[in-house]
Amino acid sequence: MSSGLDLPAGAGGVSDETVSFAAGLVDRSGKAPVIEAALAHRTGRRRPLPVRAVLAALVCLALDDRPLFLTEATRLLFCRLSPASRRLLGVTGTAATQQAFLAACRRVRYCFHAIAKRWTPPRCRRTAA
Repeated sequence: MSSGLDLPAGAGGVSDETVSFAAGLVDRSGKAPVIEAALAHRTGRRRPLPVRAVLAALVCLALDDRPLFLTEATRLLFCRLSPASRRLLGVTGTAATQQAFLAACRRVRYCFHAIAKRWTPPRCRRTAA
């Protein structure tokens, strides 16, 4: 009777269905385009990894009950996803070697660092005790 979303069935890993669900959840939030716009520069090269992909990877890790570490998000995006899921998220390339994996880690950290640098936490209201 709830109007919420049905979670995909967990099969001990991240399936294409889970990735599609996570991408849809990120899209429904409407936050990825806002963050992309806040991070946009008029000059320079294109961002190496879409914000939507990083957010969807974190959702997938949470759904799979895994720690939300950027290294795990990198491993998910570049090593564990099917080519169809990578295309859905706009992730190009794979990390077949250790050097490629480290380069992928830098791409994810760069994206996340840019998000964290622009984000300011809401102000806390102190209540009188």
